[in-house]
Amino acid sequence: MIEQENKIERIRIEEENIAAEKKTEPISILSRNLRLLKRIILGKNKPSMFLRILCWFYLGWSLLMIIYYGSVGLLISSSAIHDKAFEAIGGKYFFVYACLHALAFIGVVFMWRMKKIGFYIFSIPTFIMPFLHLLMTWNWRESLTEKSNKIELIIFLFSIISVGLFALNWKSLNLIKKKEYIHEA
Repeated sequence: MIEQENKIERIRIEEENIAAEKKTEPISILSRNLRLLKRIILGKNKPSMFLRILCWFYLGWSLLMIIYYGSVGLLISSSAIHDKAFEAIGGKYFFVYACLHALAFIGVVFMWRMKKIGFYIFSIPTFIMPFLHLLMTWNWRESLTEKSNKIELIIFLFSIISVGLFALNWKSLNLIKKKEYIHEA
């Protein structure tokens, strides 16, 4: 009995020593700054698992699109790309598209923080994206079929699906404020 207690005590002391060693290890500047950035952007509270997976997907997607469209717009503006199709569209289109994705990124961050305003910030640019080419090349002399060809149907369907998936989480948005009001009453 005494041997067992001594053994348990030794194991506890070893675990404390290991934990103390881990605390004294220096944390790299990069990992500390990444944790700080994550905390600033995503906040302290975690949303539901479905919303987390959805947010991570759209955060990654929007970030990739910002980088891609921003760099293509920059390359077109600096005349580094000599593709007639890209030059016909112009660098301005790609910059505007990158800005729309940046707004969608900000909206997803707010939804991660469970703010309803994030849904609106995400939805508006997401619904503008399929019609952006039509809006930027608007010409009153074009026929309706020419205009309808400029609407990107795949992006339109993707927009409807993504806004719909975030709309499924409407009740979980602003959940923190509701809990605070309940505790105050």
